[in-house]
Amino acid sequence: MNKQQWDQLGEIICSYIDNSINANAVDYISASDLIKKVPLEIPANPGDFDKVLSFVKTYLNSSVNTLSPKFSNQLYGGLTTGSFVGEIITAITNTSMATYEIAPFASLIEKKLIEYLSGKVGWDKHDGIMLTGGSNANMMALIAARNTRFPSVKDNGLKQSICAFISDQAHYSFKKAFHIMGLGEENLIKVKSDELGKMIPEDLNNKIEEVKKQGKTPFFIGATAGTTVYGAFDPIKELKEIADQHNCWFHIDGAWGGSILLSSQADLLKGCHLADSFTWDAHKMLNVPIICSFFLTKHEGILKELNSGGGSKYIFHNYSNKKYDTGPHSLQCGRKVDSLKLYLTFLEYGEEGIKKNLDHLYNEAQKLSKLIEESDDFELILSPESMNVCFRYIDTKQDLNDFNLQLRTKLVEDGEYLVNYSNKEDGTIFFRQIFVNPAINIKYSKALLNKIRELSKL
Repeated sequence: MNKQQWDQLGEIICSYIDNSINANAVDYISASDLIKKVPLEIPANPGDFDKVLSFVKTYLNSSVNTLSPKFSNQLYGGLTTGSFVGEIITAITNTSMATYEIAPFASLIEKKLIEYLSGKVGWDKHDGIMLTGGSNANMMALIAARNTRFPSVKDNGLKQSICAFISDQAHYSFKKAFHIMGLGEENLIKVKSDELGKMIPEDLNNKIEEVKKQGKTPFFIGATAGTTVYGAFDPIKELKEIADQHNCWFHIDGAWGGSILLSSQADLLKGCHLADSFTWDAHKMLNVPIICSFFLTKHEGILKELNSGGGSKYIFHNYSNKKYDTGPHSLQCGRKVDSLKLYLTFLEYGEEGIKKNLDHLYNEAQKLSKLIEESDDFELILSPESMNVCFRYIDTKQDLNDFNLQLRTKLVEDGEYLVNYSNKEDGTIFFRQIFVNPAINIKYSKALLNKIRELSKL
């Protein structure tokens, strides 16, 4: 790419970013219409850079703008300048994290970030790895728990029937991991949660006793720090006591709420140092591009025991920097550099800047909650503990579930805002507004409620 081409691309990108603050979430178009509008073909002959730029414009115009504060459909959004630069440099250098030899600086950066985040959890001794998402981090926790409890499993396979325990509000990745690991989904036991979405310790202990009577072995308890729907934080100390009583590995899935440790609300995770392992997704509350996930554990050296196996003939050689090779500690060999974008974000904001952003999001969530409580036409599903605000529209004589689902469909097709929805165990459907983009403020919240009111009349 020459300078002229770079300048042309830069102009498109800068315009997109600059306009995102006031942009709609999406220019909605159905899949069938988009296929007709932009037929995707693989050309036989070479094109030129103008065709590349033309398609980039089309792609941006047809994409969901996750930089816009009007996007809050998932647990991510916004963008730091440092992380954007990190993605560019990562693409240009295009290396793998397998060895220090091919990723010297990146290996040291990842090691430093793991040390830093582990310190925030509260561990002096630690181990950790970056991987492709919180789902894989949760699976790594299950692997660590299984192999620690049954050391011969790596060589001989698992001969026992074992059970893990998670909240009924826990992320579905645990279910997928049980399937992948061949543990049988029926052995993943869901524990009841209370009205706030927190796991109930008494029900956990009862369910463990039940499986023991069936001749099965409990080996893992997974707490959630920031549930996907409600943003609830499970009672860590109480669950840890039960884990110790039954000789279970104790994991905290902090994919969503882990970053709270960098904010003034860190007490929501009080006692997290008691956990054996911790999942942390920086691509959520810290506004760096997907994917930027960590598996952290206080058990030093365990990852190499779990994941090593081969490669010494052609990649993992004996050399002076061998101890910095991350490949033997990882599920993957080829692994993208995801550390640079987070490290540059820390350089850009510092701890105080990140804390300020997180505190702002927490406060804005509380403000929306208050607006809803003071309104006559909205109902707050529960008081938010962190950055999730769950509510529904109630000023209608129609069935509330049907009406709110229709409202959400209208909201998506309108395109100005993109806000997700969920439902309670009793079937109650509600909007789930996520506060993750630091550009969100009270003006946005008022406008969102007014937009829903406007659509309710259509």
